[in-house]
Amino acid sequence: MTDPDRIPYPHVEIRDGRAWVCGTKVRVLRLSLWWDRGQGLPVATIMRRYPQLNPAQVLAALAWAEDHPEALEREMADDKRAVMAMVRRA
Repeated sequence: MTDPDRIPYPHVEIRDGRAWVCGTKVRVLRLSLWWDRGQGLPVATIMRRYPQLNPAQVLAALAWAEDHPEALEREMADDKRAVMAMVRRA
């Protein structure tokens, strides 16, 4: 089995501990949640919702998400903690 950390994902970058589509403000997590491992929206629909992304960017982001589920789980947990902290402060 290939180690996902050694596979290049030319359209994905890690910024501030989160995966993003390179050069955009679109998080891989968001695309992954829309796609939901093939049970959610079709890739063509995701591409219509994000017209600034090309097919290679979307597919690379979904491939990265499939290969790094633990990283996405950590991102979701971090996001949840941040929201809960904001609620407590409000």
